Amino acid sequence: MRITLVQPRDLGQPEVTRWRALQEADAAFDNPFLSPEFTITVGELREQTRVAVVEDGGELVGFFPFERHPLGIGKPVAAGLTDAQGLVHAKDAEIDPQALIRACGLSVFEFDHLVAGQPLLAERHTLYPSPIIDLSDGWAAYTEFLKANSGKTYKSTLAKSRKLQRDVGPLRHDYATTDPEPLRALLGWKTDQYRRTGRTDRFAIRWIVELVERLLATQTESFAGVLDMVHVDGAPVAGHFGLRTRTTLVGWFPAYDTAYAKFSPGLIHHLAMAEAGRLGRRHPDDRHGQGRQGVQGEAQDGRAPGRRGTGGQGQRGRGRPLDAQGPRAQGAWRGHGQPVAAQDGRQGAEDLRPAPHGVVGVSPERAFAARTGCHCLLLPSNRLGLYLALRHFCSPGQRLLMSPISADEILFLVLAAGLRPVIAPVSRRTGNIDPSLVDLSTVDAVLTTNLYGLPDDVEAFAGKVLIEDVAHAMETTVAGRPLGTFGQAAVFSLSKHPGAGSGGVLALQDAAAAKAVKQDLERLLRPGALRAELLSVATSMARQVALRLDLVRPALALARLLGMEEEREGYRIKLRAAELAAATAQAPSLPPFDPWVRADLHSYRTAKGPLARWYQSRRVAKVEGERPRRLQGVRSLAALPSVAEGVLDQLDQPLFRVPLLVKERDRAIAALERRGVATGYLYDPPYDDYAPSFTQPSPSPSAARWWAGHVLPVDPVYAHRALPVLKELTPA
Repeated sequence: MRITLVQPRDLGQPEVTRWRALQEADAAFDNPFLSPEFTITVGELREQTRVAVVEDGGELVGFFPFERHPLGIGKPVAAGLTDAQGLVHAKDAEIDPQALIRACGLSVFEFDHLVAGQPLLAERHTLYPSPIIDLSDGWAAYTEFLKANSGKTYKSTLAKSRKLQRDVGPLRHDYATTDPEPLRALLGWKTDQYRRTGRTDRFAIRWIVELVERLLATQTESFAGVLDMVHVDGAPVAGHFGLRTRTTLVGWFPAYDTAYAKFSPGLIHHLAMAEAGRLGRRHPDDRHGQGRQGVQGEAQDGRAPGRRGTGGQGQRGRGRPLDAQGPRAQGAWRGHGQPVAAQDGRQGAEDLRPAPHGVVGVSPERAFAARTGCHCLLLPSNRLGLYLALRHFCSPGQRLLMSPISADEILFLVLAAGLRPVIAPVSRRTGNIDPSLVDLSTVDAVLTTNLYGLPDDVEAFAGKVLIEDVAHAMETTVAGRPLGTFGQAAVFSLSKHPGAGSGGVLALQDAAAAKAVKQDLERLLRPGALRAELLSVATSMARQVALRLDLVRPALALARLLGMEEEREGYRIKLRAAELAAATAQAPSLPPFDPWVRADLHSYRTAKGPLARWYQSRRVAKVEGERPRRLQGVRSLAALPSVAEGVLDQLDQPLFRVPLLVKERDRAIAALERRGVATGYLYDPPYDDYAPSFTQPSPSPSAARWWAGHVLPVDPVYAHRALPVLKELTPA
């Protein structure tokens, strides 16, 4: 048996035809999520999508679509969105599941809707019925079934339909329309539903919207996106977007206009949709068990024990993951990942190896685009990206809500953009903005900090222009959704988690905004020089070596001797208020603020060449390999009595630093340095005390002053070195 890996776009017509034939030969595979067209379309949007093609004796006997995530974790294509997963294979094919997983370069494959009869099944799994509306006996037979089993609901739905038409107007049902305008209305209703119910808005993720749009445009005999809408008096009131094969329509995204909620438009539409398929198409019930009318098959779920499921529609119990070395339990990363370096092309199984951690040979902007689904620009620094975002999405004179506990240059960038910094009260738990103490109606935009990786309450800022500073939080998620996907723009740093010394990525939701910002970027960039680039990369490499070899103390001493550290007053750079006022008078403009913004990074707007980009890609690739150590360090430090309370809510997040709140911080810093642990990222005093003439002060500054004066951020990767000192500290 031969197993080869390809990207979906590289499948030839013979492979697609054979895949479709295998699918149609077995009723268990009669689901559009298992169709080649679905995988190919997802593959156009997600680089981590792969297909394992299984051959036996020169014959194609199976197709296994999957996504390969960091740490060798495999997931179904478009994981979290689909209710049918697995290997499409010939009935008589004998496929070794362990060999298949190894050939895919996976250490584990997670699933939650595996179709019945799979060779992929682990030793332990749970079976659940998959409800359907079975119309094979015709519409009349189905309505008789409804009357007998759900008579009250059926009659009340018909009565509400009649009342709706009496009160509002005639009802029209458009089945299988390809007009994109109703789709926009449907997605808007669905977004409102997600927000009302506290669920993650899937349609705030760009690639999911593009996927739905592309699937609607796909119309073939064997596969199509199906949009159908119910209109009353010419206005849409309910609808659904799903997918179909020749004989099965799968429920996916139903929604309705809540203005008509008293008429139960969702149920009215559901009946209309079922009636439209009365010519023999089966409709799997998208409600997953609520009033099911039949059984399509059985679904299996397999996940690492102790981990929370994906939630939402279609969650079907728990089991154990399939592992390349046997069915043993393993943990799994729950976030959105970077694409793992793949071995593509027509290679045999013997040529494939488990993928290394992270992304090798993938540029940082592509890695972050895969994580966020946004349009991403590579920058010489994250601070330049923040200025570009502020200038594009805010107008001079607008009021920007921001935390007082952040890096010096952030304040100067806000001033350079011509904005008015409005200093927010912070939470004593996290050090981030406390939305409960802010009147959001008095500000025009919000800049989050996500201090040390602890997430801001981003959902509280809905409706405002939101710029996310994700420098400390490139791996942090909120309800499974990555930070950097909630606002109009987000800025990531390549010098924090990756440790690349410099570099940043600006993520933008809108393609037009990305194009405009790129033009602004080109006007601000300074030409680079190879000598300076070599020195920058060499310095960063030396810093990494010093950390690994416990040479932090002599490295810091050398840096101070050579004058490589910026002059500071305490933990802040010298303000020079008169000069800053003169620069502010020239805002919006970045060059007048260079003396402040460039602190500790004089090349912050200098173009980078191939060497720096290679090094940045290499450092980004190492982030995933470091993740287990970072998580272990977070958990170890969280056991200390001095840990910030907000850390206890984020024990599954690989935080950039773990904030402790201690007395006698300076003494602790000196003791840590002697043990080879450098301490940085101290933002004391808060902005409104540091630059009172340039900010609107916080109405409640005490928590910020307490945090800024006592926080001791500790690198969790080196927690083992720090713990002997930290255990002796007194909590503040």
